Amino acid sequence: QICMICSKVLKVKNVALEDDLFGLGACSINIVQIAHKLSIKLNKDISVSLLFENPIIKDLAKVISKIDMVKPCINIISDKNKVNVNKELLPNQLDIFYYQHLN
Repeated sequence: QICMICSKVLKVKNVALEDDLFGLGACSINIVQIAHKLSIKLNKDISVSLLFENPIIKDLAKVISKIDMVKPCINIISDKNKVNVNKELLPNQLDIFYYQHLN
Protein backbone atom coordinates (compact mmCIF):
# COMPACT_ATOMS: atom_id res chain seq x y z
CA GLN A 1 0.00 0.00 0.00
CA ILE A 2 2.86 2.38 0.73
CA CYS A 3 4.38 1.82 -2.72
CA MET A 4 0.99 2.31 -4.37
CA ILE A 5 0.32 5.60 -2.58
CA CYS A 6 3.82 6.90 -3.31
CA SER A 7 3.41 5.91 -6.95
CA LYS A 8 0.12 7.81 -7.27
CA VAL A 9 1.30 10.95 -5.48
CA LEU A 10 4.65 11.10 -7.27
CA LYS A 11 3.19 9.95 -10.61
CA VAL A 12 5.93 7.31 -10.92
CA LYS A 13 5.33 3.74 -12.06
CA ASN A 14 6.84 0.72 -10.33
CA VAL A 15 7.80 2.13 -6.94
CA ALA A 16 9.79 -0.52 -5.05
CA LEU A 17 10.61 -1.03 -1.37
CA GLU A 18 14.25 -0.12 -2.00
CA ASP A 19 13.34 3.27 -3.52
CA ASP A 20 14.10 6.59 -1.85
CA LEU A 21 11.23 9.08 -1.86
CA PHE A 22 13.54 11.96 -2.71
CA GLY A 23 15.29 9.89 -5.37
CA LEU A 24 11.86 9.44 -6.95
CA GLY A 25 11.47 13.23 -7.07
CA ALA A 26 9.45 13.88 -3.91
CA CYS A 27 9.34 17.44 -2.61
CA SER A 28 8.03 18.64 0.75
CA ILE A 29 4.50 19.05 -0.63
CA ASN A 30 4.54 15.46 -1.88
CA ILE A 31 5.74 14.28 1.53
CA VAL A 32 2.78 16.01 3.20
CA GLN A 33 0.40 14.42 0.68
CA ILE A 34 1.89 10.95 1.17
CA ALA A 35 1.78 11.25 4.98
CA HIS A 36 -1.87 12.32 4.81
CA LYS A 37 -2.88 9.53 2.43
CA LEU A 38 -1.00 6.91 4.44
CA SER A 39 -2.63 8.09 7.66
CA ILE A 40 -6.08 7.71 6.14
CA LYS A 41 -5.44 4.43 4.31
CA LEU A 42 -3.66 2.72 7.21
CA ASN A 43 -5.67 4.40 9.99
CA LYS A 44 -2.45 5.38 11.73
CA ASP A 45 -1.00 8.71 12.80
CA ILE A 46 1.80 9.17 10.24
CA SER A 47 3.73 12.40 10.69
CA VAL A 48 5.52 14.29 7.95
CA SER A 49 8.75 14.09 9.93
CA LEU A 50 8.50 10.30 9.89
CA LEU A 51 8.79 10.36 6.09
CA PHE A 52 11.68 12.82 6.16
CA GLU A 53 13.50 10.62 8.68
CA ASN A 54 12.75 7.40 6.74
CA PRO A 55 12.79 8.21 3.02
CA ILE A 56 13.59 4.61 1.98
CA ILE A 57 10.22 2.93 1.57
CA LYS A 58 11.17 -0.38 3.25
CA ASP A 59 12.51 1.54 6.28
CA LEU A 60 9.35 3.61 6.36
CA ALA A 61 7.25 0.43 6.22
CA LYS A 62 9.11 -1.02 9.23
CA VAL A 63 8.53 2.12 11.29
CA ILE A 64 4.87 2.37 10.27
CA SER A 65 4.27 -1.27 11.21
CA LYS A 66 5.18 -0.40 14.80
CA ILE A 67 2.64 2.44 15.04
CA ASP A 68 -0.67 1.58 16.69
CA MET A 69 -3.87 2.09 14.76
CA VAL A 70 -5.84 5.19 15.61
CA LYS A 71 -9.23 4.59 17.15
CA PRO A 72 -11.11 7.81 16.48
CA CYS A 73 -13.85 8.48 18.93
CA ILE A 74 -16.55 11.05 19.35
CA ASN A 75 -18.14 12.17 22.57
CA ILE A 76 -21.91 12.06 22.45
CA ILE A 77 -23.56 14.20 25.09
CA SER A 78 -27.26 13.85 25.62
CA ASP A 79 -28.95 16.67 27.54
CA LYS A 80 -32.04 14.56 27.90
CA ASN A 81 -30.35 11.77 29.82
CA LYS A 82 -27.22 13.66 30.86
CA VAL A 83 -25.05 10.81 29.61
CA ASN A 84 -21.62 11.21 28.08
CA VAL A 85 -20.75 8.30 25.79
CA ASN A 86 -17.36 7.80 24.17
CA LYS A 87 -18.17 6.00 20.91
CA GLU A 88 -15.75 4.69 18.30
CA LEU A 89 -16.48 5.88 14.77
CA LEU A 90 -16.91 3.46 11.90
CA PRO A 91 -14.82 4.16 8.76
CA ASN A 92 -17.74 5.68 6.84
CA GLN A 93 -18.68 7.82 9.84
CA LEU A 94 -15.08 9.00 10.06
CA ASP A 95 -15.14 10.01 6.38
CA ILE A 96 -18.28 12.06 6.98
CA PHE A 97 -16.79 13.63 10.13
CA TYR A 98 -13.65 14.70 8.27
CA TYR A 99 -15.63 15.95 5.29
CA GLN A 100 -17.86 18.09 7.49
CA HIS A 101 -15.00 19.53 9.52
CA LEU A 102 -12.49 20.11 6.72
CA ASN A 103 -14.86 21.87 4.31
